[in-house]
Amino acid sequence: MKTEKEKMLAGQWYNPADPELVKERARRLVRLYNETANAVVGGKPGESDQMD
Repeated sequence: MKTEKEKMLAGQWYNPADPELVKERARRLVRLYNETANAVVGGKPGESDQMD
C-alpha cells in the first residue's frame, strides 16, 4: 500500500491530515517564518540578534 505522500505525489486522493505530511508542512512553515524573521531584522541565518 502506498503512503499518503506517495499518493499525493502521484496525483491520487490522499489524507492531508496524515501525520507525516503535517510534520513536513510544519517544518516548512517554521523554516519560512525563521527566514522571514531574519530578513526583517537584516540578519543572516545563524547570526545573533543581539547588538555588541
